[in-house]
Amino acid sequence: MTSTLRLPPTTETLHVFLLAGQSESVGKASTDKLIADNRYATYHDEQSSVWFAGHSRITNDLVIVPMKPGLGTGERGTFGPEVSMGYHFHRVTNEPVMIIKLAWGGTNVYEDWNPYTKSNQWDRDADDGTAAFLKPDYKAKEQIYISFVHHSRLVFEKLRAANIPFVLDGLFWAQGDADEGYTWSEFGQNTAILWTAFRNDIGRVNGQPHLPIVDNGGTGDVHLRTGKDYARQLMCDVNVTKSDIEYTALDVKSAVRGECILGGTDEQGCVPFLNIPRLNEIGWDPAFTKAQPRSDTIDYSQADFTKVFHWYVDYPIDMHGGYDKKILDGQVLMDGYFRSFAPDLLEPDEPNYQGWQNEKCAVVGLGFPSVDNQCYVDLRSEEEQNTSCDAYWKDWEIPDPDQWGTSGGNNGGGNKKKDKLAELLIPLAIGVVVLGVVIFIARKKCLGNKKELIKPDETDDSTKLEHVDAKA
Repeated sequence: MTSTLRLPPTTETLHVFLLAGQSESVGKASTDKLIADNRYATYHDEQSSVWFAGHSRITNDLVIVPMKPGLGTGERGTFGPEVSMGYHFHRVTNEPVMIIKLAWGGTNVYEDWNPYTKSNQWDRDADDGTAAFLKPDYKAKEQIYISFVHHSRLVFEKLRAANIPFVLDGLFWAQGDADEGYTWSEFGQNTAILWTAFRNDIGRVNGQPHLPIVDNGGTGDVHLRTGKDYARQLMCDVNVTKSDIEYTALDVKSAVRGECILGGTDEQGCVPFLNIPRLNEIGWDPAFTKAQPRSDTIDYSQADFTKVFHWYVDYPIDMHGGYDKKILDGQVLMDGYFRSFAPDLLEPDEPNYQGWQNEKCAVVGLGFPSVDNQCYVDLRSEEEQNTSCDAYWKDWEIPDPDQWGTSGGNNGGGNKKKDKLAELLIPLAIGVVVLGVVIFIARKKCLGNKKELIKPDETDDSTKLEHVDAKA
C-alpha cells in the first residue's frame, strides 16, 4: 500500500480530530454545486492550515493533504462535513488542524462498527501498537472498526516520524439510521460499547483516555433518538455531547411505526411536524418548496420560501444532505465541540449553532410533539432516565465473537424488529390532562438481558476534561 503525503509543517502543534460514521459522515453533497456557489468561495480551493487524512478506496492508499472538497469520499465529486469543520476550528483558534476521516454509508453499530465481532477482532494482548500489527481489509464493510483503528495508527505514525507535534482533541461520530429496527436499549448499549472502544484503542494511547465525543444523527426515529441519550447515560455523560440540526418534531406514532417520512403519508409511517420558523430562518430546499407535500401536520400559511437552502441531494429521491446542509453540518459539529469542551476559545459574538436542536419534551408523558411544541419524546421512563450509570458497571465481559448476536451475545439475540410491538413497548398508558386533552405515554420496554459495559471512565476528578488551550 502506497500513500499520498503532504504533511503539515513541524513548527506548530497540530490539532487532530477523528471523523467516523455512515453516509452523512461520508457525505453525498455535490462538489460541483459547492464550487459554483460564490457564497462558499472559502471552501473552493485548498485551505490554509487545515489538513485532511483519509483513505482512498480507489487506490487503497493513505492520503494526507491540505483540505479540499471532494477528498473525503473516494474522489467521487462529493464531500462531507470535514470541509467546513476544519475551517471553523482554524478560524476560531488560528491553529493548524487535521481531520482524520474514515466512514462508510449504511454501516451499523450492531455489527459493522462493533469492536467485538470476529471481523473486527485482533489479539490485543500481543498487539505492539503499530499499524503493521493490524491486517484489516478496507474493502470489507464489516471490518470498518479495525480499519478505522489501523487508519488512525498510520496517520499518527506518519506525524511522529516527521516530528510533527500534535494533540488528539476529539471524535465526531455521525451515525444512526443504519440501526433502525433495534430497540433504544440495544442501540444505546451498542453505541456506548463502540465509544468506549474508541477511547481505549485510540484515545488512551494518544493521551486522551476520556476522548471528547461529539455525537450526531439518529434524529429521524424516536427509538434512535432515545438510544443516543441512553448511550450518553451509559458513558456517565463524561465528555460526550450531541450537536445536530432539527427542523421537525416527530409524531409520537413513530414510536410504533418507525422512521418519519418528510412529506410522506400516514400509511407510510408518520409525518413529522415541520418547524416553520426554523426553516424560515435557515432556508427551504427548492425541490421541497416546489413539491410542498401535504399532510395534516404541515401548515404552510406562515412559510416564507424566499430564502433558499439545499437541505437534500435530490428531494424526495435522495434525502442525504445537500451542499448547504453539509457545510452547515461541519460548522454545527465543531461548534458543539467548542461549546461543550472548549468554550473559552469562543468570542462572545461567535454564532451559536446549538439552538437548532429540539429539547426533550418537558415531562415524561405530559408533553408531546406538535407544530407548536418542537420537542422529542424520550422512551425511557423517569426511573430509567435517572438511573445512575454505576448500575451499568457490573461484571460485563468482552463477549465471545462466536456468540455475538446469538442468545449468548449482547442484547439477548439482537435483531428484534420494532414491528414486534409486544416485545418492545410497554403498553401506552392513557390519561386525561387539562381541558380533557387525551395524552398517550409512549414508553419503550427495557429488555431484560442487561449485559453491561466495561466501566467507561472513572468518576474521580481525572474524568473532568482539561482541554488544550489552543491559544497558549
